[in-house]
Amino acid sequence: MLSTDFFKKYEKSIQEEYDDYSLIDYSFIKPKERDYEDWSTYWQAHVQYLKDKYKYTYGSKETKK
Repeated sequence: MLSTDFFKKYEKSIQEEYDDYSLIDYSFIKPKERDYEDWSTYWQAHVQYLKDKYKYTYGSKETKK
């Protein structure tokens, strides 16, 4: 669960249009290729991992609401 301080920092990065790399979520576990039977499934899991890990990082690219 993400804290309110986290979302405050995220909203600030959107308002001030800068990338806050301290918002990277390191709690996600990187998938290992050997745990998947085929490369395509592994690649989908890896891309999802990257999306989730860096989801809140790029505040300058988000649109202001």
